[in-house]
Amino acid sequence: MASGLYGLILLATVCSSYKIVLFAPDISNSQVGWNKRVSESLARAGHDVTVVLVQTIEGADKDISFGSEVKITVQNKKFMKWLTDEKFDIGFAHMYHTCPIALIHAAKIPTWIWLLSGAIDINHHCTQLNRMQMSNGFYTDAEDVAYP
Repeated sequence: MASGLYGLILLATVCSSYKIVLFAPDISNSQVGWNKRVSESLARAGHDVTVVLVQTIEGADKDISFGSEVKITVQNKKFMKWLTDEKFDIGFAHMYHTCPIALIHAAKIPTWIWLLSGAIDINHHCTQLNRMQMSNGFYTDAEDVAYP
């Protein structure tokens, strides 16, 4: 775990800054807050961070087709033009939403990071379902997680 943090610190010192887009789901206040703290930590490190709040699908208790939701979003020409024209270096996608991964690829953002905010067993389950390998994570500064 420490090697991932050291790698991130090394990356932050080697590069001047990255233009980052972070897709944050609005599924709960805790998730919005967690993504806010990650964004603030990256901004304090000198990166240009844009947060896109991903609105959750209404009626999530019903069976829905996620493919159609992604297709509708990608077909939003104004949003996709903006996303592409911004020329982001890195996109952050949250573990509860795979749609941003499609948006990252459609906008030709060269690198993406999958944010895992759950407990380790939930993270492991999500990575197994998506056939991904779980790697070391990024942890926000201790001051970021201290609540008033």
